[in-house]
Amino acid sequence: MFRMMLPRAGMLSCCLLFATACLHAPSGHALVAAPDSIEVLNQNNLAAAADAVAQGVVIASALNQRLLSTPAACVRNQPDYTCSGVLARPMAANHAARFWEHDAEATARGSEAFVYLRSDLDQGPLSGRGGYILMARLEAMAAGKAYEVKARPNPAQVQVGNWDARQPTNVAIEALYYNPAASNDLFRAQRSQLQWFKATGAWLPILRYQGGPGATFGFDQGEQLYEGYQIAERINSRYTTVSATCPDGRARFYCQGVWVRTINIADVGKHRPWNPSPNSVRLNGVSFSWFSADASVSRTYHGQGFIMRESGYPVVQPLTVRCGYPRDAGTGTANDPCTFRNRCEALGINTTAAWFARYGRGTNEPGCAFGPGAAAFSTMVNLRNRTTGVDMGVWNEIMIAAWPQNVPAQLPLEAFIYTVSANRIGAQTFQREYVQYTQGSYLPVLYLNAAAPPNRLVTYNLDDQRVE
Repeated sequence: MFRMMLPRAGMLSCCLLFATACLHAPSGHALVAAPDSIEVLNQNNLAAAADAVAQGVVIASALNQRLLSTPAACVRNQPDYTCSGVLARPMAANHAARFWEHDAEATARGSEAFVYLRSDLDQGPLSGRGGYILMARLEAMAAGKAYEVKARPNPAQVQVGNWDARQPTNVAIEALYYNPAASNDLFRAQRSQLQWFKATGAWLPILRYQGGPGATFGFDQGEQLYEGYQIAERINSRYTTVSATCPDGRARFYCQGVWVRTINIADVGKHRPWNPSPNSVRLNGVSFSWFSADASVSRTYHGQGFIMRESGYPVVQPLTVRCGYPRDAGTGTANDPCTFRNRCEALGINTTAAWFARYGRGTNEPGCAFGPGAAAFSTMVNLRNRTTGVDMGVWNEIMIAAWPQNVPAQLPLEAFIYTVSANRIGAQTFQREYVQYTQGSYLPVLYLNAAAPPNRLVTYNLDDQRVE
């Protein structure tokens, strides 16, 4: 993930990208396009996201250079705002739904009031919350998006003549910004980013800007709505990787597969989803399912939850795997979820044949607990492989050691998920709570469909995100 906090768009057809909304069809779990079409859409989404990231980095850097540029006038004695400084339009909370449309005040005046930001001007924090940024006038002219300045009431304000809001592609807007100190301001900026994309097929970067002396613009890839496409691709790649071990010989879960934890809908909003429940703390075990293309996990326990990154991902608070069962083991009432059904190693069970010899075929016996070693974990996964010809139930159960409470930013959280449309609001609630409790970090909501084609466990859809 690219995160640029300085001294802290790609184009795509709207109809093409938004076809993904038809593809994931959460209520019916049905796809309406061939797998080849899905892959083409996905590759286009990823390409557009990569282009938008590169452009966001360039724009943030250019804006900061303009802040530091302090000429008295520009070429041919043009006003200073023509080539330097930054024209920012703070947005009132009650502004029109589509941010580039003129409110009643601007319509009556015939112009939009922009704040002129420059390092040699004495300016405090901007009024209101977030807003948008206009291209420098010379750049706008070069891009065929020239605008007219109607007045300059004072050195720090420039009034730009109203544009035709029905033609946003002709408007010289180059970025959105939000105040990271303002509650929910990121969601508001994401709403604007989504609206602009739907109207133009182009991505505007969302930048951080708090205002005040020495303030600069910062770009964080993780805050952009299009980042969800790349996260979904990364998860799907781990899902389809089925090597017996990681390249360094460790168990598969260190580098592949997908950790999924789901939450009862009755608990949504009652306690933070990333905190182990009191019973999980008592057991020193949090129940997860581990999804992989060869593990035959066909559904989740509940309809909303979250995905953790692979166990080898470097974080402050990594996950520690204690043990695992090839099927639901009913660990909720155990004294110790990794010993109450015996340890497979202690019983000498280290192959699928040995497991079947003890527990039989065609029964619902959870069996013993496999340890976290590479061979033991691989055997547990192999028991669920379709080639065994045995129905092992709809999910496996892996016990992760309980972690400390209230440390979401230190965990390897990767995304929030839902499995049917009725549970989407639960995942969106988690998303909002995460932003609030981490003071600005953001994760996408993904649709998880275990019955999807083998290469697509999760799907990212822009309209699933909780934007203001």
